[in-house]
Amino acid sequence: MCRVNEVATLVRLVKETITSPTFAHTTAGVAPILTCLSNLTLNHLGMENHQFLRQNTQPSGAIRYQHIYQDSSCSIGVFLLPPNATIPLHDHPNMTVLTRVLFGLADVEAYDWQDRTNYTADKVRNQTVQPGEIFTCHPDSGGNIHSITARKPFAMLDVIIPPYSAERECQYYRVQTWKNTFRLKPIVEPYFVIEPEPYVGFPALDTL
Repeated sequence: MCRVNEVATLVRLVKETITSPTFAHTTAGVAPILTCLSNLTLNHLGMENHQFLRQNTQPSGAIRYQHIYQDSSCSIGVFLLPPNATIPLHDHPNMTVLTRVLFGLADVEAYDWQDRTNYTADKVRNQTVQPGEIFTCHPDSGGNIHSITARKPFAMLDVIIPPYSAERECQYYRVQTWKNTFRLKPIVEPYFVIEPEPYVGFPALDTL
């Protein structure tokens, strides 16, 4: 019996959804993708025996990234963070991001703009995310500006619609608090390292 390639199914569904004339950057607009994300397992992604999952292992060093698929419409991949590693506060301009936690625990702090002209923002998420949890952000809602700090060896699958480009560059921020108001000050990219790691899961495209 043939195994269903859930990874290729995800890629195909993402492309079908976002090319639809009725597509919108909302949770309802990406609902089919969210359902598909919930069906993915570590086995589909070739991560059931990943070294981060080994008992008595405390991985350290750089954040890692497994590239699965990218074209002009979307980017799909897995981020792996050792304990205490942080992806600094950053944005996704005019983008929707769907994140499925694969394993581990991480603290997510997220903001949406209240008034871009004076850089004030609302804190919309300050929580610990757990395996199986799916969270989303959109261009103007859901915590488009966010940071992620791992408590334990942590992995998450990201679907980014559309990917970063020259027209959609990533901006980093530092939070300033004044009289219960959050102000996000743009800063140059802070130093942190993301190293590529081979992806060994199901192929992103169906093959004969």
